[in-house]
Amino acid sequence: IGVATSELSQVVAATEAAYILKYKSSKNYRKLSKQQMVDCGPSFSEYLRGCNGGVLEAAYSYLHQKGISEAEDYPYIGVKGKCKEGSVRQFLKIRGYNILREINKDGILTMLAKQPVSMAIQVVPYMKLYSGGIIDIKGPCGFFYNHAIMAMRYSLDTEFPYFILKNTFG
Repeated sequence: IGVATSELSQVVAATEAAYILKYKSSKNYRKLSKQQMVDCGPSFSEYLRGCNGGVLEAAYSYLHQKGISEAEDYPYIGVKGKCKEGSVRQFLKIRGYNILREINKDGILTMLAKQPVSMAIQVVPYMKLYSGGIIDIKGPCGFFYNHAIMAMRYSLDTEFPYFILKNTFG
């Protein structure tokens, strides 16, 4: 699932959120290095393309095998630079990750009950103009995944069941 580099930040954001949940406090929040993924990802996997996007699974594989630094040790500059992976302190490695191969609500809810979930979706043109509120998509879902979001919470016990998503649009 290829997505733009700014959306790969959803993998980093989900990892930051999992860290907070593990330690049960937002005072333990640590901002992780998106720049490390941009600079070092391409030499790790052909599916991580620096400023030209990447694949969510490859990003999680990187975090599992290589780990990631804190943003203060490897700050974001917004352009691809030389990989400094060996010269900065690795802050954490993820123990593993799960990929939901068949898209279904129950699978997403099971994963989301434990922590925020990175997901790839197909963006339709009006979503780029999003400024707030509820997006109610009618009709079939597409299978041309071109954007990543992070599902954070959900409620099914309301008149209008919903997911709360973190997005880079709007």
